[in-house]
Amino acid sequence: MGIELNFVNAVPWIISLVALLCSFRSFYVAKDAKQLSLQIYKGERSIILHSSPSEGELELNIKPIDSNQVLLSAVAFFPKQICDKEVSIDAAGKMTSLGIIQPAIKKVLESKIDCPKDTAAIGGMNLPFYIKSYYACKGETYTDVSLYTMDIKSIYTNKFHSLNLDSLVFMKREPKRTGVDQNLLDNFMESGDKSFVIPSKYPELNT
Repeated sequence: MGIELNFVNAVPWIISLVALLCSFRSFYVAKDAKQLSLQIYKGERSIILHSSPSEGELELNIKPIDSNQVLLSAVAFFPKQICDKEVSIDAAGKMTSLGIIQPAIKKVLESKIDCPKDTAAIGGMNLPFYIKSYYACKGETYTDVSLYTMDIKSIYTNKFHSLNLDSLVFMKREPKRTGVDQNLLDNFMESGDKSFVIPSKYPELNT
């Protein structure tokens, strides 16, 4: 009788413990769901730009990968050795003053080329630069500062030097308070290494 009474007295405690465990589980499920919802919200509104390869000359015509986003305006920031002023990009995604930076790029590449007469040298460089963009998405406007590289292909002879855009590669998005890291761009040019490593990143849920 005493054992049965003790068991009966323990039932409310067992029920309370199970309820507490369930509430903890519900809390973490709700927390994960909220975090996932925030990541989806941010992902849908984060812009990544791309450009089609150019042929015959260096051209940059950028547009958002996501068709729900509309580029309103943008400016580009290059290493000071290439251009010490910001370069405008219009709403159509065209870099209006790209001709300003081409001679500087050619000069950098030609300083690395030893091309005998009547021969051609084929090479290239990954030129890092920042794009600060102002865009619209889902009825709101946003600002983004991201690091990209222009993968530039170069064909050089003693008579001519042509540059083509092979691809535009998104590297990383800068935090709101960081903005353009001009030192990163300038150090790249001063290092003498004209390649830029794409950081490894895989789709995953941050928990």
